[in-house]
Amino acid sequence: MSLMSADLSVVRTDAEAQILEHYKTSAVSLPSVGSNRADAIARFEATGLPHRRIESWKYTDLRKRMNAAFVPAGEADVDKARGLLGEDALGALNPVRLVIANGRFVADLSDLSDLPAGVTVADLVGAPNAEGLSLDVASGDIGLDLNLAFRTGGLSLTLTEGVTVERPIEIVSLVTADQPVSSTSHISISAEAGASALIFERYVGMDDAYQTNVSASYAIADGAEVAVVRMQTESASALHIGSTQAELGADAKFNHLSVLVGSETARDQTFIRFSGEHAHAGLRGINLSGQSQHIDKTLVVDHAVPNCDSRELYKTVVSGDAAGIFQGKIVVRQHAQKTDAEMMSQALLLSENAEFSNKPELEIYADDVICAHGATCGELDEDLLFYLLSRGIPRREAEVMLVQAFLAEAVEEFDNRAVADALGGLVEQWLSQRESMQIGG
Repeated sequence: MSLMSADLSVVRTDAEAQILEHYKTSAVSLPSVGSNRADAIARFEATGLPHRRIESWKYTDLRKRMNAAFVPAGEADVDKARGLLGEDALGALNPVRLVIANGRFVADLSDLSDLPAGVTVADLVGAPNAEGLSLDVASGDIGLDLNLAFRTGGLSLTLTEGVTVERPIEIVSLVTADQPVSSTSHISISAEAGASALIFERYVGMDDAYQTNVSASYAIADGAEVAVVRMQTESASALHIGSTQAELGADAKFNHLSVLVGSETARDQTFIRFSGEHAHAGLRGINLSGQSQHIDKTLVVDHAVPNCDSRELYKTVVSGDAAGIFQGKIVVRQHAQKTDAEMMSQALLLSENAEFSNKPELEIYADDVICAHGATCGELDEDLLFYLLSRGIPRREAEVMLVQAFLAEAVEEFDNRAVADALGGLVEQWLSQRESMQIGG
């Protein structure tokens, strides 16, 4: 038989075949959430799971790391979900809580009666803005395509024109089931002209293995100001894919702080587009990888119009046999003159086996711009450590102090004392769980 007449079939991994089978089984029962599921699954069928030969996923070979695709989760047991929520992790911030469980908005667990004036919330199913954003720089991403194909719900939140929301809004997404499951949801947030709010996204789950694919979109109109803290503290056995898209109008401000602590494998990606002049984006993050975790932070900032500025600062701590990744790209379009953009990624390695991959990029097509990027990676400063030890501070306590000092800049840049205190407690908890942090240990 000649090569021209040979039957060349696509070789799929077990997980890829299972994903297609799950879609075939569940597609007819999936609710309407404004997405074109058929096109999304067709793109996945043509490409499969992302792997190292896809440049934007080169450090996170999902085809290799994802051995199986779990069945889509059914509706969550409300009592079990309430148990996972536990005490309010945000303490004195006293947020209004909204809950998504197993990919579905749960009104019974949400503080709907406490919603401030000017804020409306709806189940994503049937909501007019359920589709969310679809930015050019995010086009073709398989993580987003799988989210479109399998999302079972979520919520739609609108900040009406000119409203200033005093209490933070907390959106908790959780997973609970009696077997390994996958959960897929979307959060669609629209801030109308002149609105302002502080929003927390929090991702938690059961202790067992499960898979989540979550996405959030922020449409920020002219003059609106939105601050977001995204806290991912899922199970050490979980696989997490998270995507954020934000589009900024003229004079808009968007501050985003991601804190990545949980999951065995986590990919957190953020796509930003400037669509109106004189807008500002402050993008910051803390990534903590321990044991054998693999945490990937990927960022693309699209300066598509003139006179906008962005600041990116990401801090990563890696211990044990873990791997940390930062990929950041700033794109400046041809007509985006007077762009001012700076990106910095810094990593701290706490063990000999810890790994970190750093890939900052600038893609500039305009000539009247100020753009810069930087990257550092190293161990704890031995001189500073010796200084603390010489003052009688125990070694472990001294190391914790230095790690906290390294991370502090990213949190304090968010410019909210209550937020800094809440996140400081989370960082301290992560550090206290590490049995050995000695340099080279």
